[in-house]
Amino acid sequence: MYSGLLKAADSVANLVKVIAELGLPPSRIVPPVDLIYIESVRIAMLYSQLQPTVVESERTITTKSESEKSVGLERKPVELKAGGTNGRTETQKFIRVAPATSQACLFLINDLLSRQSPPYYSTFAALSSFQLLNHVKQHLDLVHQLTQQQSIFFDASPVTVGAATLRQMTQIRQKTLAAEIEKGVRTQLGSVAGLVLVQGNFKRTSRHADAVQLEEQFENGPHPIFFRFALRDKEAARLLPDSATLLVLGDVIENWDGGTYLDFHPIAILSGTPASP
Repeated sequence: MYSGLLKAADSVANLVKVIAELGLPPSRIVPPVDLIYIESVRIAMLYSQLQPTVVESERTITTKSESEKSVGLERKPVELKAGGTNGRTETQKFIRVAPATSQACLFLINDLLSRQSPPYYSTFAALSSFQLLNHVKQHLDLVHQLTQQQSIFFDASPVTVGAATLRQMTQIRQKTLAAEIEKGVRTQLGSVAGLVLVQGNFKRTSRHADAVQLEEQFENGPHPIFFRFALRDKEAARLLPDSATLLVLGDVIENWDGGTYLDFHPIAILSGTPASP
């Protein structure tokens, strides 16, 4: 039993180590975070889509308490009784407070991250690692179905299989030709649309009278690809250094044309790496 437990513990340690090296998307954002820019109208609109159609805005609760007192005097043939009732009514009113824009923003981002395929991009390595883990998860589900009896002495336990499969698929990916990888990247980016979360080291590339432009390198070669956005909020632009790690919630402006840049419109910008694994 001791030997089996050591084997299981070693498998778990290897699996955790391999997963940590993949640079997967964060699971959720834990406040407090530094929100440099928020497009409040757009956040409110998107947040309203995630809430129930009918939400209780206020509630009134009324409580009533009564106490009865009586005094009696009995002396035959005369009987005298006196009584009274004291009551109190208390009313409490609760009004639902609408979330602040920053709270709605974090709720929206965490909802996107919690999905099975979050629209998250950092570098191609992070994207491919996330897809790799999805394949391994499907493989583990199959192993779990085929394994009739779970045992720590079973060499092909799901944890052991998971670590081995991750390692094997990572090695295969490392041996894949660069041209083939780039072809896959371009196929994936060609379908990017709607809301995206882009995290990485953004660099200021230009400054105009009404906007500054920042970009993050998604793929470095043989033909570099960048995520790029323009920020017209002067106060937010002043807070951004020439190079900074940011997580940006945005909306893809138009389908990628296969060129160097994939442009998107910023909705909210978080400074640093506030995401928790």
